[in-house]
Amino acid sequence: MDLETISELINSGDIDKIANLMKAHRLISSTAPYCKKDNKLMKWDTKASLTDKYIWRCSTCGCSKSIRYNSFFSEFDVGLVKMLKIFLHWCFQMFEKDIKDLVGVSIPTISKISQRLRLICLKDFDKANIRLGGDGLIVEIDESLFIRVKHHKGKDLKREQIWVFGVYERESHRCLSGAAGAALDLIAKTNNFNVDVDDVKNLAIGLETLKVDESMDIEFVVDDDEDSPLGEF
Repeated sequence: MDLETISELINSGDIDKIANLMKAHRLISSTAPYCKKDNKLMKWDTKASLTDKYIWRCSTCGCSKSIRYNSFFSEFDVGLVKMLKIFLHWCFQMFEKDIKDLVGVSIPTISKISQRLRLICLKDFDKANIRLGGDGLIVEIDESLFIRVKHHKGKDLKREQIWVFGVYERESHRCLSGAAGAALDLIAKTNNFNVDVDDVKNLAIGLETLKVDESMDIEFVVDDDEDSPLGEF
C-alpha cells in the first residue's frame, strides 16, 4: 500500500472505501467469524450508530462482533479514519502534540499507538534478517547524533544523546531504512499473532552494537551527494 493511496483514503473520509480496502489488505479480517451458538458464519452488516459503520452479525441469533476483532485496531477505541491519520503522521515523525492538534486524539492514546507501531517495526526488522555487503561490495555507513533541545537553548550535552546509524549498499541500493507507506503492511502481518515486548527489548539491546563481518569490503566515505539515501537518516 503506497503513501499516495493512504493519503487519498484519509482525505476522502469515505468509511465504505476505507473498510473495504482494509479488508483487501488484511488490516482487518475479511473472513467472517463463527457464531458458536448457531454454528454458522456471521454476515457483514451495517450499523449506523457505530463509527466504523460495519459489523459482523449472526442472522439467526443477532449476536455480533466488531470488524476489528483479532486485529491491531481492536486495542483502541479510535475511529478507523483517525487511526490512519495517526499512522501517517507517525511515519513522518511528527510530534505527538502536533498529531493531537491535527487529529483530535489524546496524547496518551497517541503514545500507546506509537509504541505499538515501533514494536511492530522492530519485530519485522528482526524477521527480515538483512545483511549488507560481501566480497567486492561497497557499504557506506553514516551516523547522526540526536539531542533533545528545549526552547532551542540550554546545556545540550547534559541531555540524553541518541546515536542513529545508517547503512547503505551502493550496488543494490539497499539500506537499513523503511518507507512510510510500509507501516500498514507490517500491521497486517501482526494481526494473527502477538508482539512479545520482552523479545523486542532484547532485539533493541542487540542492535546497540554494530558488527561487521571480516569478509565484507567496507569503504568509509564522506558523503557529499545530496541524493544519497544516507541523507534520509
